[in-house]
Amino acid sequence: GATDGLTEQASIELTAHQKYVIAVYQDVLARAPDPGGLAYWSQLLDHGAAVSSVAQAIAHSDEYYANFVIKPDYVKLLGREADDSGVTYWTGRMHDGLTDQQLEAMLVSSDEFYANAGGTNLAWIDAIYKLLLGRAADSSGESYWTGQLAAGQSRQQAAEGIANSAENDAQLINEDYFHYLGRDADPDGLAYWLAQFAAGKTNEDVIAGFTGSDEYYKQHSK
Repeated sequence: GATDGLTEQASIELTAHQKYVIAVYQDVLARAPDPGGLAYWSQLLDHGAAVSSVAQAIAHSDEYYANFVIKPDYVKLLGREADDSGVTYWTGRMHDGLTDQQLEAMLVSSDEFYANAGGTNLAWIDAIYKLLLGRAADSSGESYWTGQLAAGQSRQQAAEGIANSAENDAQLINEDYFHYLGRDADPDGLAYWLAQFAAGKTNEDVIAGFTGSDEYYKQHSK
């Protein structure tokens, strides 16, 4: 009918750059771009800006940090909604370079998380494994980390050790592959991004790498 014609007409009028911007918003921010955002980014691309620069900006936006890192981490790790001041504080820290893994470590090393877990070092380690790594702690992991704490390591240091482990890094990378490329990470890709994390890159850099790639642009600008 007439409406089909309209939809078809609208889709024909979108430029390749506009289609790409729409795809990045949907994938990274889980929403359609507002008209201003669509115009702003597609015009930058029209004027020769690199696709990768647009992907970088959207993946490192306040909105991404708040809605897809900070708020979900509060729910997952603290079992409650994030308060506005917390969101504002952590967003600022993430703009300053705090990584997803460091945020996780800071939340699980808080007194709030420790008390929720049962208030003992063993219960705390068990809760971190369960909530952060998605599995029960093995006895060697339990004895290693409780030993570290008994020897004077701070909760923050122990939490960072677990959050920055290859196991936790690999989970983040696999989630990115699945979300943005629709598949599990191949061994080479996983090894590449693990090395990037070790060199100080953040999960947002991974996301920008995927959505700013030629492969992604070609796929989403048709």
